[in-house]
Amino acid sequence: MIPRPPDRTAALCAGTAALFAFALSFFRIEDLDWHWYLGVGRWIVEHGAVPHTEPFSFTAAGAPYRAEHWLGEVLFYLIHAAGGTAALVTLKALLFAAMAAALTLFGARRVGPAPAALVTALVLLATLGQMRLRLYVLAPALALLMVLLLERWRSTGRGRWWLPLIALLWMNLHGSGSLAVAIVGAYLVGEALMRRWAETRRLLPVLIACALATLINPYGWGLWQEAWAHAVTERHHDLISEFLPLSTLPWWRLGLLGLLIALMLGGWLRSRGRGLSPGLLIVCVAFLLMSVGARRHLSLFLWPAGVMIFQGWGGKWDSVGPMRPMGRIAAWVTCVLLVALAVLTLTDRIYLLLGSERRAGCSMKRGVVPEEALDELRAFGVGGRLFTTYENGGLVIARAPEFRVFIDNRYRPFEAILGEYANVAHAAPGWQQVLDRWEINLCLVDPALLDLIEALHQSPLWSLVALTGDGAVFARRSQTLPEIEVTPAIAIWRGAHPLPGARWPWQADPYPREHLQMARMAERLGAEEAARRLSAEVSNHWP
Repeated sequence: MIPRPPDRTAALCAGTAALFAFALSFFRIEDLDWHWYLGVGRWIVEHGAVPHTEPFSFTAAGAPYRAEHWLGEVLFYLIHAAGGTAALVTLKALLFAAMAAALTLFGARRVGPAPAALVTALVLLATLGQMRLRLYVLAPALALLMVLLLERWRSTGRGRWWLPLIALLWMNLHGSGSLAVAIVGAYLVGEALMRRWAETRRLLPVLIACALATLINPYGWGLWQEAWAHAVTERHHDLISEFLPLSTLPWWRLGLLGLLIALMLGGWLRSRGRGLSPGLLIVCVAFLLMSVGARRHLSLFLWPAGVMIFQGWGGKWDSVGPMRPMGRIAAWVTCVLLVALAVLTLTDRIYLLLGSERRAGCSMKRGVVPEEALDELRAFGVGGRLFTTYENGGLVIARAPEFRVFIDNRYRPFEAILGEYANVAHAAPGWQQVLDRWEINLCLVDPALLDLIEALHQSPLWSLVALTGDGAVFARRSQTLPEIEVTPAIAIWRGAHPLPGARWPWQADPYPREHLQMARMAERLGAEEAARRLSAEVSNHWP
């Protein structure tokens, strides 16, 4: 039976849920992965091929390297080249809006428009930490699309041959593409457990086609090997926040997660398993177990969980009949609430009330990204080996290809040198020997590494050659670069430094944490007057 189209009320709720999703995801926090996406994408476009050995660092130079997100990185680079950061942020927000609309329409046919929109809003709020500007947001979107297609196939017998195409795109867009095969495999197992042998036979060739489709990429089986390496490598898990266990999430997100799990289990008990897809249950349980060990996978669980909630508390695909008056009133109240929350979010009222670093639009930062300091360094016309932080290595890869980095946040090529990096970053004993052994003559340091800044400034081997509002550059004294004196005359205060891209008319004033860090940095370097001016400026701006 062909599903009937949604009525106007359902479409209105889906539209307001989409607007709410757009507002929540219309921001850019400095996740920093996206910088090296740009660098890898540019490298592929310029060379007309994908890299097979490490091209950006000197510590892992020549080591095998696979650009597991190669197509996503190329698209990322081309979109950024055409429309800048504003285009990337807007497309990311539109992706979440499309996911919210699809989930709400699916739920509206089962539980009604108002409950569907509210559950979708809960899913969005629980997903808030996974809405950053990075390619990983494609994984839950493609997982949701596959689940909805599989549910449609179970109801109507149509749409299953779209799945191999999605698997092909997923494997080339993001390294988690092997999950496409796992999702179809879970549904195959579910149909077999239900002894629906005819459906099992129909789905088996689709599973085989999906598996073969994932091998159509520049690295072939190599991308499966990369996915396995990510799954079994644990050394980096305690160093990177997204690989921390689920228990490290804020209490309010854990509460939302518990509520959604309770709704999912309640729907299962209410229906006693009748009409529910066992394959979807397997998918949800598997993704939840993945999330317990690494919270980055939480969004993979939440969107299919929304589908399962609607299945448990609703009926068949086309079972929702004409709405009663109270149902329409509830739908309108829900729409007004979501629109109001969306407007408050887009105008930054919510973020200011919560004291959050997040801001709507494209120009806000989280911490300090030393772009000005990097520009000052590039003006010297030098290149070569550069020490910078794990977080800012991607910035150098994207904006200064003439340099080779010590480390960046592609972590896996650098597992062998994490200890050496930690010694230098925290100015621990032996930090100078590490720089000597790797023949590093330049250091790009942001205010977060105050101990290293102080150590470099006090060392007779290093001189300060640039100091800006977001970082400092030190060079060995053997370098023929002009050394600067740290005096009150240095214009450290530069105001806010938004990244290139559009400033939106409703954007609030920049968060001044970077200025407080720069005040402390200036004080450590002996620029007392500059530190005083910075502190006064922040006090006047944010009383």
